[in-house]
Amino acid sequence: MPRRPPSLTRAVAALVLGLAGATLVAPPAHAEGGALPAWQHPDGDREKVRRVIAGAARNHGVDPQLALAIAWQESGWQMGVVSDARAIGAMQVLPATGRWMEQYAGRDLDLRRPGDNAKAGVLLLRVLARHTQRRTHKIGAYYQGLGAVRRHGLYEETRAYVRNVEAIKRRLEAGRPPA
Repeated sequence: MPRRPPSLTRAVAALVLGLAGATLVAPPAHAEGGALPAWQHPDGDREKVRRVIAGAARNHGVDPQLALAIAWQESGWQMGVVSDARAIGAMQVLPATGRWMEQYAGRDLDLRRPGDNAKAGVLLLRVLARHTQRRTHKIGAYYQGLGAVRRHGLYEETRAYVRNVEAIKRRLEAGRPPA
């Protein structure tokens, strides 16, 4: 099968993603044929949250695509979301969990601020990674709680959550929109 020129491949990708309401950023010239283009959310507020979460994940040694997938599943990258359980922001961090993550952050965290919310969620993922061997349990523990995962395994509802997060992560890794 003949290979399309990189510029044509980007143009086709931009057209397809443009129809979905997304913006495509062309990779640097030296990345031709290797790197996938970065997808950006067309809503400026959600795009800002996406960038903050990805940056926090990189800064703390957490897979950015996993952190982004969890945040999309939790809130759709929206900071104004507060759950019935009182979880706050894009990463849907419970106030008690935020206070716990302050110990790892070395300072107070305001879960209503995008940077602090992302830091709390990412630090939680890092802590969970130290206490679980399997990625499915790390994702499940973010949703269900580490103690409950250890005592009961993944609940059926948690298994569905894990499947959704993993599907979102694969889409993001492929340079596609999360939904």
